[in-house]
Amino acid sequence: MPASKSATDVVVVSDVVVVVETHPCVELTAGMARYLLAILDLSEGDQRPSQSSLSRHLDVSAPTTSEAIGRLRSLGLVEPEAIALTVAGTSAALVLRSRRVAAYELTREVLGLGESDSEVEAERLAFSVSPLLGRSLVSWRAARHSATARAAS
Repeated sequence: MPASKSATDVVVVSDVVVVVETHPCVELTAGMARYLLAILDLSEGDQRPSQSSLSRHLDVSAPTTSEAIGRLRSLGLVEPEAIALTVAGTSAALVLRSRRVAAYELTREVLGLGESDSEVEAERLAFSVSPLLGRSLVSWRAARHSATARAAS
């Protein structure tokens, strides 16, 4: 994909394109995307994640985590002085999370996989789907929930 400069730039996560305003075009591996999601997940409470909590959460070594955080910082996705997502990092992580949630529902409720298998497969799908499939998956979930809400009323 050729890079172009515009007011809205692109973050590429494997084959997934995530649009992020005013952020330079960067490429993320599925592993880097895992770190973005983990930071977002661990930041849900009042505390920011530490490097050690991130390592434990992802079941990786401290040096591996340190290297990944450094790479995400160099891409402008993690704050320079703390393990916290920047606006661009949060945007990319939220897109990945919405895909993961939709993929979980698909694998669990439609395909009938068990809970742990659905979690593993949903994470894989979140990082590997095309932009079209990612949007379609999230739209499918939204339509499904709208239909369920209408039926309940």
